[in-house]
Amino acid sequence: MNKGIVILLTLGLSLSAFTCEDSLDLPCDNNDWLQTKVKELKKSGSQKALIEQYEYEGQVVISVNNCVGCADAMTVVYDCSGNELCKFGGIAGYNDCPNFSVKAKFIKVIFKS
Repeated sequence: MNKGIVILLTLGLSLSAFTCEDSLDLPCDNNDWLQTKVKELKKSGSQKALIEQYEYEGQVVISVNNCVGCADAMTVVYDCSGNELCKFGGIAGYNDCPNFSVKAKFIKVIFKS
């Protein structure tokens, strides 16, 4: 009987260590950089971070915003290799991808805190 309880407790603890939040459906083959971004955002404790997948100019892209709704936050758009393609936002209204909001097709949310 004690063995059964120990086994159930061990199983319960192992399952609780892995949550759905830890399992991300990442769109790119080379996604180490993206996993690192998610870990950094989790570690920072940001409660307004958002990572989304889009299709933009014929390719899969990832937008990362560390603080949605924050006055000086920038949204950075990356390709699947983690190369910065463009960014927009901030107090000054910086935008070197002015057609993103028109041409980008939203696919899914990858991470939200």
